[in-house]
Amino acid sequence: MIDKLDSAGHTPLHWAMYDNISTWILLKLGANPNSVDHEGCTMLHWVAFTKNKRCITQLLKSGADIHMKNRDLRTAKAKASEFRHSNTWNVVVDELGIN
Repeated sequence: MIDKLDSAGHTPLHWAMYDNISTWILLKLGANPNSVDHEGCTMLHWVAFTKNKRCITQLLKSGADIHMKNRDLRTAKAKASEFRHSNTWNVVVDELGIN
């Protein structure tokens, strides 16, 4: 139920991207950090344009796949770059030692 898609194709985790506490709670309750919406976007794709360093970190520490691509064949890193948020993305990835 925690990963159930709504009519817009989003899970509760997708909607929680602006609230670090809600994101943390949903992940602790077993929300899948790699669930995708109707566009094939994961939560990482969504937060890539928010500059929410804490949320990006929580997702990656919870097993979010940094290499997943959406329907446009774009990764979350590519989305971050598109929105000129590469610095935030790179800081988190470097801090966590992820390639």
